Amino acid sequence: LFTANFRKSNLTSFLWSGFHLLPYLTASFLVTVLISFKRKRDYLIQSAIYGLILLILFLNSGSPIVKEFNLKKESNIAFVKTSIYGRALKIISRPEERLASFRADSLIYWYTKLEPATILHEYYSWYMRIPKIAKNVNYVFNNYLPEYVYNNDLFSRDNGLITLKANPKKIVFRQIIDSINKHYIPICYRNKRSDLFLRSDILSHIRRKKWQALKRLSFSKPIKDENNQYSCQFEIEENKRHQ
Repeated sequence: LFTANFRKSNLTSFLWSGFHLLPYLTASFLVTVLISFKRKRDYLIQSAIYGLILLILFLNSGSPIVKEFNLKKESNIAFVKTSIYGRALKIISRPEERLASFRADSLIYWYTKLEPATILHEYYSWYMRIPKIAKNVNYVFNNYLPEYVYNNDLFSRDNGLITLKANPKKIVFRQIIDSINKHYIPICYRNKRSDLFLRSDILSHIRRKKWQALKRLSFSKPIKDENNQYSCQFEIEENKRHQ
């Protein structure tokens, strides 16, 4: 059965990641049907196969049959970041504006109702091996910068600049990072730099009323420091402590 899906070998994946197990389920059903056609009277083999599948489900400690899940809690853990950032974007954005989300969070587009700036909703590292996709991303970030960029586990920060979290050799991703560092400003979340980046010209267009609404979600406007660079309150206080 594991040959049906080499990407997933953990049979404890349920709820939001449970769809990865569908190839296993399909393969099990197909094998059972084929045996049924070939050995119509051999009900013992069929019963053994079904029994084995049920046994695996019952012995699996992560199975919903054995373990009781708090769906509200699990949903909050899985989607809280998307929900918060989606609501923030909905407050500050306009319908005609565009969003680029990296690497994998297509749900943010549903929350915000913003158009994707590039041809795909999700970007894993191997996508960039496809010339058409790489060419499109390159074109967008060189010629037609989206108003907003949302980081979902593509990059981290080092002394204010963002750097790739993984796959540092991917040229297209590096170009995205360079473009973000040059043309975008991260707004603040809980007084630290957030994963939501605004194109530098957009910041001045956001009215005070919208910033007040964002404050209810723990977002705030970045502040220009003494070096004329945008920072958040936590970073400014940390810099003062080290001076």
